[in-house]
Amino acid sequence: MTALWVVVKTGDYLFGCGTATPDLRSVNAESGVITDSLRIGSGAIIAADDMLYYYNQKGELMLLSFNNGKLQKVSSFKITKGTNQHFSHPVINKGILYRRHGGVLMAFDVRKK
Repeated sequence: MTALWVVVKTGDYLFGCGTATPDLRSVNAESGVITDSLRIGSGAIIAADDMLYYYNQKGELMLLSFNNGKLQKVSSFKITKGTNQHFSHPVINKGILYRRHGGVLMAFDVRKK
C-alpha cells in the first residue's frame, strides 16, 4: 500500500500526515527525527501566521500551535455544511481561510486581531 503524505514546511520543521497512519507528525527537516505527533486523523494542512490549520477526513477543522516541533491543539470545530467526503485542501488568501465541502464554500477570517 502506498502512503500519500500531505506536508508543509515552516521554519526547521516539516508537518504532515499520510493515508496509512492517522497521525499528524512533526519532523526536524535537518535531522529527519520525528519530534512530535498527534493522533487526529488523516487530512490536509496549511500554515499561516505561525499557526497550522488542519482539516481531517472526518470534517474537523483544527487550529494547531507548534513550538520547536511540539504540536498542540488550540481549538477545533466540525464542518457541518456540505455533503460527501471531507477531502478538499484548505486555502488561505489575504487572511481568509477557505473551505469547500461538496457544493458549499465557507470563508473564515483568520487574521491576527
